[in-house]
Amino acid sequence: MREAYSALYELNEYVHDASDNEVKGLIVQLTGLEPESTTLKAMHASFKALNAYADFEAGPPSEAEEQKANGRSVADPEPKPQSQNEHFSAPQLRLGYTINLNLPNTSDVAVFNAIFKSLRDHLLPQARNE
Repeated sequence: MREAYSALYELNEYVHDASDNEVKGLIVQLTGLEPESTTLKAMHASFKALNAYADFEAGPPSEAEEQKANGRSVADPEPKPQSQNEHFSAPQLRLGYTINLNLPNTSDVAVFNAIFKSLRDHLLPQARNE
């Protein structure tokens, strides 16, 4: 709780013992949300639900407990290196554009040819080489 809600604990180190109104006030102070917003109510409900399961009497977790929580056993403290190809794919960025043209009211085909030639030359560089 202290790690997940560190911003609240910076304002009040005993926020887990605070009343509902005090916790809501701290959330409002941190986020600037309106006191009656549904987002504030959801954030408070999440804090309250997690707070019910938290053990504030326990000390910090031991190294073995942290490793177990991270999916490693005590006997194997170092994670095994994975090969580069295993479970790795380079991120791909794909963009799409929508171009809306307001064409002039003309029956001259040369005007349309000039517009579309210019679009092809400037927006589709690979089309120039064909």
